[in-house]
Amino acid sequence: QTNHKLASFIIVFSVVTTTAVIWEFFEFFLDFFLKTATQPSIGDTMADLFFGMVGGSLAWLIFDIMHHKDLKK
Repeated sequence: QTNHKLASFIIVFSVVTTTAVIWEFFEFFLDFFLKTATQPSIGDTMADLFFGMVGGSLAWLIFDIMHHKDLKK
């Protein structure tokens, strides 16, 4: 059970983090090629990555709690 939870957390965290990084590359290319301002600062980029990881972790935690409650029924 514990190994399953750890594995599912690592998978969710990895997918969310990878998605956030790909999104930041997308924003970079928009800024570079189209001269937009989607990344006004490195702080904005770091905040996007951080909150993406926190959001993914919280979503996993909520899902895990809900799933655990369903197993008790």
